Amino acid sequence: MDAPNTRITPPPLSDCKTSTSTRVDIASAFSSSKLASPMSPLTSFGSAESDIISLPRKKSQCIGCPSSAHIPNRSGPLVRQDRLQRFREKIRSQYKPRLVYHSPPYEIAFAKRHITQSSHKHFSQQDLHEGKELLQRSLSHLSNSTFCKAALVKQASAQDKRHAVIHMTWKLELIERQRAFMQSLRKEQEEELKMAETEMEFFRQLVCDRGLPALQDDQQYLEAIFAEELDDLDVSNEQYRQFMTHARKRVVPFANSSDMELSPDELVADHDSSDSHSDGGSDDLVYGANE
Repeated sequence: MDAPNTRITPPPLSDCKTSTSTRVDIASAFSSSKLASPMSPLTSFGSAESDIISLPRKKSQCIGCPSSAHIPNRSGPLVRQDRLQRFREKIRSQYKPRLVYHSPPYEIAFAKRHITQSSHKHFSQQDLHEGKELLQRSLSHLSNSTFCKAALVKQASAQDKRHAVIHMTWKLELIERQRAFMQSLRKEQEEELKMAETEMEFFRQLVCDRGLPALQDDQQYLEAIFAEELDDLDVSNEQYRQFMTHARKRVVPFANSSDMELSPDELVADHDSSDSHSDGGSDDLVYGANE
């Protein structure tokens, strides 16, 4: 059926009552007409709706135009949300997040304590053996550069304790040799120099400015310090061995550290043997590490 070519013309406003309600009724009656305008062809409801959806939404300026709020939006947020969900699932299946293990604070504090402290007052041999696995886990979280610097710190600390023990050993050796000299001098001149105490005092002051009681007090004091230095050396050597064990796992090259493997007994015995050869078999007292 062809569309009628007649055009509905509203009655002139002069024939009607010019009130606001009358004008609104006339405009609404004109807009609600189902007849197509002669300027555009007659289209179906589906195609008209798709054209309206494809056009950008603009606020209607005329009174009789239909409002866009009443037009259903079939390609709105539901379609976009579905596409976004599929995109997220695809990304989640292709890329998995990287899991980074952060060491607990107590492991970091334990490793820091091992690196900065090397005294028997802070660690005992039992503490070192019981915390060996915890130290290995703590060191695993350090980078190669940081671990190398930490190992060098422990190497320097062990060398410092080693030289401190050697220095204290020579101090004790000095006191022992002075005491041996005084006893030998006293025995040799006890009968011959009974009347020459002045001469013996001269020799005593020439070699040593302290008497036997003072030397014995110095010996007891230095022996106590020597025992503490030996304990510090044991702790430092054990820490350095544990660091070297971890370094071999990382295949990190270090300088030759064979001189660090000597125990305090071997250090004292080594110095005593060198002194016996240099003195031509003189009587030297050997101090044990357990004294």
